[in-house]
Amino acid sequence: MMSWPLSRVETFPAGTGYDRLLRFAPAVDAKYETEQGQDRRQHIARMILFGLVLYNVYNLTAQVLLTDIFVVSVILRVGIVTPCSLVLIVIICRVGPVWRERLLLLGLMNAYLPPLGLFWWSRVPSALLSFNELTLVIVFATVLVALRFRHAILYTAFVLCSTLIALMTKADLTVHQQFAFTIQILTACVFCLFANHHREVQRCRDFMLAHRASHRADSAESSNARMTALSLTDPLTGIANRRSFDRMMQSWVADDTSVALMMIDIDHFKLYNDSLGHPAGDACLQRVASVLLAAADGAGVRVARIGGEEFAIVARSMSVARAKALATRIVGDIRARADPHPGRMDGVGVVTISLGLTVTPAGAPFDRAGLMTRADSALYDAKRAGRDCWRMAGDSPRAVSLLYTA
Repeated sequence: MMSWPLSRVETFPAGTGYDRLLRFAPAVDAKYETEQGQDRRQHIARMILFGLVLYNVYNLTAQVLLTDIFVVSVILRVGIVTPCSLVLIVIICRVGPVWRERLLLLGLMNAYLPPLGLFWWSRVPSALLSFNELTLVIVFATVLVALRFRHAILYTAFVLCSTLIALMTKADLTVHQQFAFTIQILTACVFCLFANHHREVQRCRDFMLAHRASHRADSAESSNARMTALSLTDPLTGIANRRSFDRMMQSWVADDTSVALMMIDIDHFKLYNDSLGHPAGDACLQRVASVLLAAADGAGVRVARIGGEEFAIVARSMSVARAKALATRIVGDIRARADPHPGRMDGVGVVTISLGLTVTPAGAPFDRAGLMTRADSALYDAKRAGRDCWRMAGDSPRAVSLLYTA
């Protein structure tokens, strides 16, 4: 009965998002179907049911206008078109969007043929009055059901051609009647296609406005998320910065879980910069950050650069034994890299760190400032002990426990 011309050409006028046949770009079309597909299926089902009622009402007029083939009219409308349309509703609700619209087009084309055939077949003079029914069928397909514009083009072309054939071959029509009916069907097709185009353009514009607004909102949200991430990230090392560290501390210390805090300082880092230059110093900071990330990898553990050569590790729900083991591993991993440090004057010759550790048990009353003070105190103890080691502060803000050396 028909082929599928109008092949997809990805040419969308600037800023529209749809082509001349009112087809969306593929990505937009997928989004449209996700958001509007169910509504479209429901609309088609409602319109088909509504159309069937009116379609069969015309059996009443056929009893008056098509007296010679009234029984045929009832059989076609009630016995063939109606059940086929009900089956079409079921199928349309189960297939994808492409075949949904194609099957709808085929169904509407076939629904046009019975009233056209009855008009052509009947030989009673009053049959000519049934020609007006054809116009209503076209309005139903193009405006109420609202075929997609590309399908409306095919539909009106099919309607026009089949009707012209019927007019030219109907034996009891005069030339003047053929001309009059031709003008009627031609204007009906043009009018309905124009109305369909207007409706489809509005549909596409409305969706594109909503789509762009949604895209702008998503872009703004994504941009805000990126800006927030950048504001919480140290640009040199890529780990959390002081701001992010303060947020974590404020959040975690407010919980009733245990918190382990390690304050870390690269030993004699100023001498490293003085001897090798700041680019080498930046590279050293990046290497230390990567070692800390690798060692402190796990749930509830965060690493941050809090300024200069100072780093911090905060861990939630970590026991004292695990915290000591982690401190030992970190100090050892940095030493094991054996990165040269030509600026040191203590004879060590490689990059090392000093680490201060404090662990507060779950439920213990303390504040963030007190926690950091104890970790800083333990860090200075490690420095006074000769560096390249770790020390642990006591649980009490005023007391420092026995020193633990890695």
